[in-house]
Amino acid sequence: MTSDSEDWVHRRWAFEQEQRQAEQKQRQAEREHDRNSDSAVKQVLAAIESGHQALRGILLINGGAAVALLAFIGAIASKDGVGSVADLAESIQWFAFGVAVAAAAIGMTYLVNHSFANSLKTMQYNWEHPYVKDTPTSLRWERVGGALTVVTILTALVALGLFVNGMLNVQQEVGKLRLKPAAAASAQIEKK
Repeated sequence: MTSDSEDWVHRRWAFEQEQRQAEQKQRQAEREHDRNSDSAVKQVLAAIESGHQALRGILLINGGAAVALLAFIGAIASKDGVGSVADLAESIQWFAFGVAVAAAAIGMTYLVNHSFANSLKTMQYNWEHPYVKDTPTSLRWERVGGALTVVTILTALVALGLFVNGMLNVQQEVGKLRLKPAAAASAQIEKK
């Protein structure tokens, strides 16, 4: 009888031991799941914020250049002795296109974030190692997000290029302006 009771105690002890190990594995898996989720969230938030800051900057420099150019054209167009400012006014289109392209890039960041969020949502969470595993769907969303990231970066670079082209165009057109010398302009004012 003691043999049966000892056997029962031993089986009970082994069962409890297995149960404790299973609980430890589960806690370890939960910690790994949480660590992966927290890390992914922090990385995504940092990437989103820095991307938005860069795109806002590109939008701002293009929009600011267009406004500054309009103010400059308004100031010189009213002065006597200034030739045609029509060619200079056409330079505004480069900055306007830059604003539109930068706004499109900002909109594309939604698609990038949506893709990576879907990648994270479709990962497989396991109770055995590896605790977090990619699935075909999560890998597909990750590839879509990566491709959209490249397209968004290229779009932002195009917007920056439009700004540079606009500035070069303004420089060229300002050089073409025909300004009368200051003495001739003041003499013309005195005649009036």
